[in-house]
Amino acid sequence: MKKPTESLKYIIEILTPIHVGSGRELSSKYDYYLENGKVHVVNMESVIEALEGNDAAIKEFGREDFAIRKFLHDYSIKSDGYLLSWQNVKTESPAKNAQKGFPSSARLTWQEQLGKAFKASVPMEKADNALGLPRNIHEQIKTAFGKPYIPGSSIKGSIRTAILSELISQNPYLATRNLPRVVETNDRKGKFASSNVIKAYLGKNPNYDILRCLHIGDAYFASTDLCCKDVRWFNLQTSDRAGWRDMTTKKTGENCDVNGVHVEALKAGANASIDIQWDQFLLGDSKANKILEFKEKTGSFSSVISLADTMNDHAKRRLADEKLFFDRYKLNQLSLQHEALEKTISEDLAEGDFLMQIGWGSGWKGMTGGWMKSDQIEQVRTLYKLGKIIQKGEVICPVCGKKARPDNKSHGYSYCYKCKKSFPANIKEKMFEIFPKTRRIVFENGQPKYPFGWLKLSALGQKFGDVFLCCHFL
Repeated sequence: MKKPTESLKYIIEILTPIHVGSGRELSSKYDYYLENGKVHVVNMESVIEALEGNDAAIKEFGREDFAIRKFLHDYSIKSDGYLLSWQNVKTESPAKNAQKGFPSSARLTWQEQLGKAFKASVPMEKADNALGLPRNIHEQIKTAFGKPYIPGSSIKGSIRTAILSELISQNPYLATRNLPRVVETNDRKGKFASSNVIKAYLGKNPNYDILRCLHIGDAYFASTDLCCKDVRWFNLQTSDRAGWRDMTTKKTGENCDVNGVHVEALKAGANASIDIQWDQFLLGDSKANKILEFKEKTGSFSSVISLADTMNDHAKRRLADEKLFFDRYKLNQLSLQHEALEKTISEDLAEGDFLMQIGWGSGWKGMTGGWMKSDQIEQVRTLYKLGKIIQKGEVICPVCGKKARPDNKSHGYSYCYKCKKSFPANIKEKMFEIFPKTRRIVFENGQPKYPFGWLKLSALGQKFGDVFLCCHFL
């Protein structure tokens, strides 16, 4: 007889835009064009099918002046595809806003000037083509049938991070003892730097991993739930000074009118369903449980209520931390967003519901759980050279005598862009004082609007006392 599995269906509601990337970039040359104020993403398979046997048309692909919209028009092709909501509104210039009572820049602190920069808004989003579209859009992951989704592995990964953070807060000594102290030869980039910490809390190998008890399905959305979002980098220059980083020029300034990237994202308000299951064979009084000792270690997520409590406690810590950050740098809209999310946890959740953050843009602390103290972060940073490294003094190219810059590909080397050569740099270095120093912010109409990746999971089922029951025999 197969063992019972406690299974519950949840409804996912997207609270702020979420991007889980496919690793592919859509190109304005081939993959999309503007149509009635929206981005039309072309189904290229339907285009190729319509051109079957037309060798002359097929040969046009790859030409320097190729444009998908003109191509479809010239050959009368009505392509399949989907539309992305697209906001590209020209707003008032700083000069007009200055006439409405903003104090002069000379009397403003740098933080107030930064605040004024996005209150004043900016011109239409920059692009390299006449249509005003971004050149490339990072694609949301989709099924083989083109349906956008959030993989269960992404959701489970975020749950795993929250559980690990909770366990570390209960017993921080284990984490301190298992942090790496030397760089392994097969892990110079720190990909497995946390492996010993994870093993100490979650299990010494996959067979003993307590997250074996939790199974999470994928969440499928409609193509109408997708939108195109403008993402820009808010970057700390020092602990007391910040700005907006232009990803084209690699320079940081106070004005938020900079080049970022564009992504396909699931938009706020989108909904989908997902199944979460608890393996009662491993959690119950089975022989396997006695060997693996799961029952003693899984209290933070072994039921609907305990999972929700663990996730909400972690979310509240993350939201409070981020709100303090945005308060400090006068990003009022972002501060209000985090305050509203905190309020949702405190006042608007039913029993068994919880908030979590997933996907690209959640940041280093979002991905790691944010449990490390400053001395632990410094230890890991020093080992793996994380974050920006500052060179004290100038490095001069020995060939041409021009100023060289740090070689990002080779630690301890500098690179001359004129000579196109790298050479050893015998110069003192220091780590940038802040880590992490960057936040990715979703913009709308030229203004910072959302943090990335927050969603709500609402449990469905019948209540009996303080637990939900919805059991299936699999």
